[in-house]
Amino acid sequence: MDSSLSLGYEVITKNLTELLQYIEPCDSNLGSYSHRTFHLLLSAATEFENLCKMALGDSGITNATSITDYRQLEDIYHLSDTEVGLLFWVPGPLYIKPFLGWEGGKHSLDWYSDYNKVKHNRVSEFSKATFRNVVFAIAGLHLLFHEYIGVHFFHPYGGPGFFWRDPGPGGLEEQKVSNCPFSIRKKAGKFNEEKSKWMRGER
Repeated sequence: MDSSLSLGYEVITKNLTELLQYIEPCDSNLGSYSHRTFHLLLSAATEFENLCKMALGDSGITNATSITDYRQLEDIYHLSDTEVGLLFWVPGPLYIKPFLGWEGGKHSLDWYSDYNKVKHNRVSEFSKATFRNVVFAIAGLHLLFHEYIGVHFFHPYGGPGFFWRDPGPGGLEEQKVSNCPFSIRKKAGKFNEEKSKWMRGER
C-alpha cells in the first residue's frame, strides 16, 4: 500500500485532535470557524478528491475532476446510506451521513460545495470553513478509505481483535477500530470481509 495514503490520513486526524483542544466537539460549536478549520478543511477535502480519483481509476473510470464524476463512487460503494460515528463527540457519539447528498441520484454534497467556495474565495466565503464542514469532510474521507481499501487500512499490522462490531438500533451494525475516533455503522451483514487488493499488496 502507498505509504503516503496512511501518512496523509494520520496527519489529518492528528490535526483534528489538535483542533479539539480549541473547539469543544458539541452541536453548539458546529458553526465555529477559524484559520485552523479553514486549513484543515482544505487538506481533508483535497485528500478526498485524490482518493476519489484513485478509487475511480481502479474501476476503469479516468479523468474524474468534479463532484459529478466522484458521484459514480455511490454506484460502487453505496456510501449515501452509511453512517460514520464521531466517537469523540460530547456528550456522546454523533452519527452522520457525509454522503447523504448523493442519495436518490443527486450529485451535491453541501460540505464539499462549501469547501470549493472558500477555497476559491477565502475573503468573502471564509465563514463556510466551519467546524461542521471539517468534521463531515474527514468523516467522508474516513468512510471512503474504509470502503475502498478496507478496515485494515486503519491498523495494517493489527492482529485478532483490532476491530469489532456491536449491534446497533434498527438492525444496524457498528464497526469500531482500536484507538480510532470514528466508527462505521450500516445494515447488519453489509460489511465486506474481504481484504482489498491494496491490503493484499496487489496495488
